[in-house]
Amino acid sequence: MQKQKLFKKLSFIMALVMTASSICTPVMAKPGAEEPVTVSAAEGEELEMLGYPPTDSDKKYEIDGLIYTSHYDSSTWSWDATISGYSDDYESENLEIPKSVILDGFLCYVTGIDDYAFMDCTGLPGELTLEGQVVNNGKDVVELQVEDNAFSGCTGLTVLNIKENAVLGDNAFSGCTGLTVLNIKENAVLGDNAFSGCTGLTVLNIKENAV
Repeated sequence: MQKQKLFKKLSFIMALVMTASSICTPVMAKPGAEEPVTVSAAEGEELEMLGYPPTDSDKKYEIDGLIYTSHYDSSTWSWDATISGYSDDYESENLEIPKSVILDGFLCYVTGIDDYAFMDCTGLPGELTLEGQVVNNGKDVVELQVEDNAFSGCTGLTVLNIKENAVLGDNAFSGCTGLTVLNIKENAVLGDNAFSGCTGLTVLNIKENAV
């Protein structure tokens, strides 16, 4: 009888761990750091394995000059991350949005860019690509949510590629006067006035299924 109870308890714990890991996958990372913390995959040889997802929702992390925020969804027992800003010394020829990021020892999908995250970042130059992703062997879609005014006033941007499963909020790129080329593929969703004031546009490619 005691063995049956122990087996049921262990089975329950394993079910919780599997559910909580549906979006976060355990990897190597530094435990116990104060926020914001810097976590680098390159340090993996020196780091310890953690057994749990990020300890706090809405916790800030700095990785390679970008500020990430962890998020917990109690309805699905899952964690993800959004980009909420950048550090003062952030430098990059082209901003690359990663598919995933390591937070407190777990690899979490990057699911969005927060309101005003890069607003008026005039030093953000070059080309930017936004794209969701398909995971779990094609079973699930993880959209990339670009929130309201996320890149408004980024006058250094010149080329923007919006690919599948990207969702743009209102005024997401308003006032990006340096933007000259805009490519929008199918299954992209555009908010109101997403490109208002982008007076420099000369090349515009939009697929029919973009909305």
